[in-house]
Amino acid sequence: MWDIVRTAPISVLLVITTVFLVIGIARTASISIVANGQKLPADIFLFLKKILKGYVHILLFFIEFLTYPVIFLSYFILLCVPNFFYPKLPYPIEDEILSTTTWVIFTRRKHIKQQICLKPWQFNNEMVCNPKLVKRRMEYLLEGLEFNRRFAPGVYLGVAPVEPSKKPKKILRRKLIKQPDESKLKNGVDYALVMRRLEDMYRLDQQIYNQKFVKIADMQFLAKEVARMHKRLDNSPEDRGTLATISSKLEINRQLFEECLSQLTQDQSYIEKHLWISSLMVRAYETYRELFQQRYVEHHIKRCHGDLKTTNLWIEPERYGFFGLKKHPQRLIALDCVDFNPNFCHIDTLSDIAMLTIDLEMYISNWFKMYSNRQEGEELELAQYFLAYYLREMQEDNGKWNPLLEYYMTEKSMICAYVSTLYDERPVAGERYLKVALTHAEKLQNLLDDRELEYTSTSRQAAIGATRSL
Repeated sequence: MWDIVRTAPISVLLVITTVFLVIGIARTASISIVANGQKLPADIFLFLKKILKGYVHILLFFIEFLTYPVIFLSYFILLCVPNFFYPKLPYPIEDEILSTTTWVIFTRRKHIKQQICLKPWQFNNEMVCNPKLVKRRMEYLLEGLEFNRRFAPGVYLGVAPVEPSKKPKKILRRKLIKQPDESKLKNGVDYALVMRRLEDMYRLDQQIYNQKFVKIADMQFLAKEVARMHKRLDNSPEDRGTLATISSKLEINRQLFEECLSQLTQDQSYIEKHLWISSLMVRAYETYRELFQQRYVEHHIKRCHGDLKTTNLWIEPERYGFFGLKKHPQRLIALDCVDFNPNFCHIDTLSDIAMLTIDLEMYISNWFKMYSNRQEGEELELAQYFLAYYLREMQEDNGKWNPLLEYYMTEKSMICAYVSTLYDERPVAGERYLKVALTHAEKLQNLLDDRELEYTSTSRQAAIGATRSL
């Protein structure tokens, strides 16, 4: 809206003052002084000085008494303009990112040049949006916007109608809808989320690479903030997070994981090295059904973020405002929750934290190898410290729920591997996630083997006891 009200009055002002200046210069150039019957040139520079002084006074007059009243009057008039009649304004596309479920366009607000992002809602590129994963429904998108606003206050400005421009590297945008609901949105119209762009230097993966967030104190802060976030989550509907849902997700993940392995390499030994993980997950699901059900009964299924990764988290540093009198503490901002499939966000909080844990393992491990002299294995210690601190904050029994944590961390590693490989065109990252998946799959297998040995030993003792009693 400000794009129009700012440009129109200022354009009129510039035209008027320019006309005055041109007239003044013309008068100066044409003035001559007649003395003793001869024409003498006037002091042009002196007259120009007077004209420019008058120009400045005129400019200040328009700014003080006309420009801002016209701006605010226009603003309140445009508030009443229906969305249908609001003009389509071209926004330059400075950069864009295409990922599995998202198309992000980087542009700027016209009146103050503030960097913003546009995320088209109805984005549905079949090349990257697998229908098994992505389900575009308006109610999911609106609910996702509400969730994002809770945990990223001040970032999500609203939604606006958008459409392609005939000009290259441009996109047309209409009036911003700050509080959207289904009654304000029309069928057949493409909408985009309008977001304030955050500084990349504060994104968690960037802070890890820049050695700004790789200390024990950093892991403590992150664990506390995620725990605080999880304590504020709403309980899921009864039909979410059930055993049937977990089983159906496992089947989808297995199919895409096996497809990922085939695309990464034709080396059969490499494929077999990781393919066993798929069958291990089925075995783990069947073995730990009672634990899954207990988590469901105890209401640990929440409306979670669903995509807690380092690339979706920002850590804003402590800062001072209002002349240094107001302190803004360090804070965690979580962006881009799952808003395309409720089965992927109505999950156990252990599943949600598992995603961030394996992502930390992958990114910190990669940073250690490239830029640090630290010993191998320290990255796992940092990530595991983060997880342990989170569990303490949530008062979770690590010993009891460790099998489910290893299940979820293996599952999330599989997901990140096939998403990176099949959809994001990042096969190197896919291989790194495969390594993380292998690590947790081996731990999960050990837990399963220990459980079977314990069960066998118990059964044997029971059989011996029964024989003796006979």
